Amino acid sequence: MFRRTLIALIVAATPFGAAHALPVTLQFTATDLFRNWNGIPDTPSFSSVSGTIVWDAVDAHSPINSLTSVSMVIDGYSYTSANTVFMAPLWGIGTTFFLGGGLCGVATCFPNGGIFTNDFMLTWDAATLTPYNFNFSSSASSGSWAGNRFSAFSITAVPEPENYAMMLAGLGLLGFLSRRQKGISGQAA
Repeated sequence: MFRRTLIALIVAATPFGAAHALPVTLQFTATDLFRNWNGIPDTPSFSSVSGTIVWDAVDAHSPINSLTSVSMVIDGYSYTSANTVFMAPLWGIGTTFFLGGGLCGVATCFPNGGIFTNDFMLTWDAATLTPYNFNFSSSASSGSWAGNRFSAFSITAVPEPENYAMMLAGLGLLGFLSRRQKGISGQAA
C-alpha cells in the first residue's frame, strides 16, 4: 500500500503527471506590410516587423496564463509585457489567439480624431500554430499597417531544467523501489 501511494505521489510530481506551466516562446517576422488607409502615400514603408514574446502556459496550444517578456520595437516604440495584453481564445471560444498593445486592448488602434497611437495586434491559430495576420499603428508615422505574410513564425514550449530534474529524481526513486521489491521477493523464496 505504501509503495502504491509513493508511486502515485512521484508520478503526480513529474511534468508528465500534472499540468505545469511552461515558458512558451513566439518568434515572428511579419513581411509585406501595407498601409491600411487608402489615399495616403505609403510613407514610411515598413518591409517587416520582428518580435519575440514569451508567456506561461500548459503547452504551446493552451491559453496564455501570463506574459513573461516582450521584445519588439515598431517605428521607434518599444513594446514590453507591461504594455502588451492577450486574449486567448477570442471571446472564450475557438482556437484563435490574440496578442496586442495595451492601449486599445487586442485591437489595432485606428485614428481617433486624426491621432494615431502605438498599438499592434497579432493573431494565430493555436491548434495548428500558424499565423493569421499582424497589424500595427504608429504615432510617430501617423499611420496604420497590416499584413498576413510571415517569413518566420514559430511557437515552442520548452520544459524548465527543474522539471527535468524532478522527473529524473522520480524515475530514479521508482527504479530503487523496484529493485528493493525484487530483493525482498527473492529473499522470501
